[in-house]
Amino acid sequence: MDNKKAVFKKISDIAFIAGVICEILVMPSGFVELYYGQKYIILLGMAAFALSLLFSMDLKKDWKYFIPVFGFGLLCYYFQMSALVLRLGLIIMAGRTQDRKKIMKFFFFGTAGWMILAFILSFFGMSGPLYLQLAFRHWEGEVRWCFGFLNPNGYAFFQIKLLIMGLYLYGDKMKLWVRGLIFAVGLVPLIMAVTKAGLAAYVVFSAAALYLAYAKDEEKQLKLLWYGGAAMMVLEMLLIFTLGIFPYPEEHVGQIHNYWDLMNSVTTGRLSNAREVLQQNVPPIMGSVGGQEAISEIGFVDSLYREGVVFVAAYCVLLFVQLYKLYRQKDRYGMFLLLCFTFYTIAESFLPYANKNGVWVLMIGGMLIPEDLNRRT
Repeated sequence: MDNKKAVFKKISDIAFIAGVICEILVMPSGFVELYYGQKYIILLGMAAFALSLLFSMDLKKDWKYFIPVFGFGLLCYYFQMSALVLRLGLIIMAGRTQDRKKIMKFFFFGTAGWMILAFILSFFGMSGPLYLQLAFRHWEGEVRWCFGFLNPNGYAFFQIKLLIMGLYLYGDKMKLWVRGLIFAVGLVPLIMAVTKAGLAAYVVFSAAALYLAYAKDEEKQLKLLWYGGAAMMVLEMLLIFTLGIFPYPEEHVGQIHNYWDLMNSVTTGRLSNAREVLQQNVPPIMGSVGGQEAISEIGFVDSLYREGVVFVAAYCVLLFVQLYKLYRQKDRYGMFLLLCFTFYTIAESFLPYANKNGVWVLMIGGMLIPEDLNRRT
């Protein structure tokens, strides 16, 4: 019997890694030019996760958790004509027996690999631009480097994602000079990309990581990350979800005369754009097909229209539950990762994608699932 369980565990692990590789292959979708059938790779990945789940589940114990998760995923498919939420459910449920840090390493090196490949292909003129010279936002004739990505903001997101995951994996092992060198070198391409939000986030996240590494009182750090982080998330959500109803001062495009102008300057107009979206469109309860009429670069707003109010509400609850569990586990860098990805949704829309949003990878290992599901067969 034990030998049978070991074989099933091996098959489940191999299938899950195959699914993760499929996710990495489509990771830069929307950010880098891809010339192969992404749809088929996604379907292959979903099949691999389903196989992994099949060989790791105990139907007698697990059915009461699988039915609501996959029932909700199928309901989302009906309203959205997209299997994105169902795909996410497969990854999280199949990943409940996996090693979270091991899977995070796959996505970390996959991110680094795509950045290197995009740059090399662009450098040799095979795919994607090295830089763009266009009118961005309120500027004219601006040169912004994107290093093979479709736009500079996409490149900035991948670099910041790499920083956050790298600190989560190796933050406790880095020496001071290594941190300083990484942070200093990382500033250069972001300055060349001329990305205000990306540069601001990079500096803030780097400073926070230095505090985590060299402040002596770890208990104080944990309390700051829990209480301070939770308070900041509440403020972020209040800011975003009340954009359409809260009265803000008149906006002066390209000038700063009030706090609203300053906020839009830092976010390069994202808040103003999201406010228009929220004022002109009622968010659907279960999402909609495409959601093209209400696109926003702010992740929470974009998902509000694409995946729906129920999905976003559930995700917000999961964020606080997960932050608290990481606090109880004394996982400072896990809390750091969750907060960084959550705050960066103001600059980029990536919320429902496990291969882009590191928060979902943190859920691997059964962190948000009752203990009887969190077993390693």
